[in-house]
Amino acid sequence: MTVSVRGTSRLTLFALVAALGACDVAPVPTDTGIPWELAEHRTRTIEGLRYKITLDIPEDRADPIQGRSLITFGWTDSDEQPLVLDFMNPGDRVHSVVVNGTDAAWEPVN
Repeated sequence: MTVSVRGTSRLTLFALVAALGACDVAPVPTDTGIPWELAEHRTRTIEGLRYKITLDIPEDRADPIQGRSLITFGWTDSDEQPLVLDFMNPGDRVHSVVVNGTDAAWEPVN
């Protein structure tokens, strides 16, 4: 997922996955699982991370569970690396991404 956001920002995301920024620096690894380099990068650039998850559980067990995540955090990255929020199969599970009230383009990776 790629959304152009530069500098220090307070972001609100309605999504389960997002990657922010465009950069000339080597990208942060996005292998399956969370590589050590990615965990270290998040520690340096994200603060005050909070999740609010809302689920709509249908009566019929055969119907899919729908949900929404509100993710808030402070983000500061002088290298403007992409911000990676990860989980399995984002291409199948994310229907939209909203950043600071605006629909955002996003891209599932790995």
